[in-house]
Amino acid sequence: MAEFIDLDRLLAIGRVRGAVVAWRAGVAHDFAAFAARVADWAAAFANIDGVRVALYFDDSAEFAAALFGAWHAGKEAVLPADALPGTWHRLLGLVSASASDAGVVQGLPRVQPTASAPAPAVWPELDPQRIAEANANGAKA
Repeated sequence: MAEFIDLDRLLAIGRVRGAVVAWRAGVAHDFAAFAARVADWAAAFANIDGVRVALYFDDSAEFAAALFGAWHAGKEAVLPADALPGTWHRLLGLVSASASDAGVVQGLPRVQPTASAPAPAVWPELDPQRIAEANANGAKA
């Protein structure tokens, strides 16, 4: 039976060595690879101004890594329902950047993960209140 844990503690708790997180083209990707990819995304998001970022990925494993990376960088994720140009246009001014495998969004900085960003030795638990307080204190998109 699967063990359920709160998402805010997922990286802090970790998983057993070799635990499979995703399959891509028949290749297993383990928790260590996932955590490394989260670190790549967290480093990329830490370099942008603003609190809100739009995320849209067809690849669910990459989406999860980008989402956790955004959260660990203290960002609030906005999840558009689709990748249509009109949807992205409506997000201008509401988010400070985008991360997507659906292409470049005109007028919105695109976040690209850095290669091999060092992962923390110990991941902190996420603090949802921290982002809520940043937004309440007038942080821009």
